[in-house]
Amino acid sequence: MPPPSSILLLGATGNLGSRVAAALVARGLTVVVLVRSEDKLRTILHADLIARLRAIVAGADALDSSAVERAIQDHACDAVVSCAGNMELPWRTQTLALIVRAVADAAVRVGKVRGGPPLRAWFIGGLGSLVYPGTGGKQIHDYMPAWTTNHHRGTEDVIRSIPVADLRWSLLCVAIMVDDKSDLVDSQLPRRPLTAPHGHAALVVSSDGTAPAWPETVIRHVPFLGTYLAAASGIFGYTAKYSDVADLIAADLAGGSDEMVGKFVGYRDVAKD
Repeated sequence: MPPPSSILLLGATGNLGSRVAAALVARGLTVVVLVRSEDKLRTILHADLIARLRAIVAGADALDSSAVERAIQDHACDAVVSCAGNMELPWRTQTLALIVRAVADAAVRVGKVRGGPPLRAWFIGGLGSLVYPGTGGKQIHDYMPAWTTNHHRGTEDVIRSIPVADLRWSLLCVAIMVDDKSDLVDSQLPRRPLTAPHGHAALVVSSDGTAPAWPETVIRHVPFLGTYLAAASGIFGYTAKYSDVADLIAADLAGGSDEMVGKFVGYRDVAKD
C-alpha cells in the first residue's frame, strides 16, 4: 500500500501526540490535527511546525464520532492516529475506550461510504495487552491489579471487535514513556519541527502480540507470587523515549507497510539494557 495521502491526528497537545505530529511531518506526511482548543495547540506546537500542518480542526472532541467523521471527510484523510485520552482515576469513567470507539467508528463509516480500501489507523493501548512469555498465552495484565489496567482492557476490547476488512488498525502497546534527556530540544515547548526523522533504532519491535525481549529473572521462580512479581518489575524495563515511539508510528505509515495491520505491537528499548 502507498503511504497515506492525509493523516488525521488526535491528541496533538499531549506528550506523545505532539511528538507524533513532528515525526509525521519529518517523514514527509500530510497531517491534519483535531483538537478542542487551538489556543492550547499553539502553546504546544511551535508556529513553524503548525505552518507545516495541512489543517487544524478546532473546537472538536475526540469523543464526538460525528466530528471525527467530518474531519476525515472534509480533509480527505485516509489514515488516523489517535493519541487522545488519559487514564482516569479508578472511580471515574474511563474515557480511553470511548475515544477509541468513537474514532474507529468514524473511520469505518468513512471507509464504507468511500467504498475503497479501509482506512489505516493507529491506536494507543497498554503493555498489559501483550502476551506474557512463558505463561501459556496469558496477558501481562492478567498478573496486574485490575484498577491499573481497566482503561487499557477497554481499549483492547474495542479494537478486537473491529475487522481489519473495515479498518486497517494497529494497537501500540506502550508502557512508561519519558523525555529524551540527551536531546535538550526534545523536552522543550513549544515543539519545533524536526530537521530529519528521529529514527527508532533503539527499539526492538514485535508485532506477534508478545512482549519482545521479556527478561527472565530469578524472582519469577519465587513460589506462588513469582510470576506476579516478575510482571510488576518487568514493566519498568519497557520504558522508552516518546520520540522513539512517535517515530515508530510515523515510519510505519510512511513506509505503507501492512506488517503491523491487525496486530498488537510491542517494543523494548534495548539500547538501555
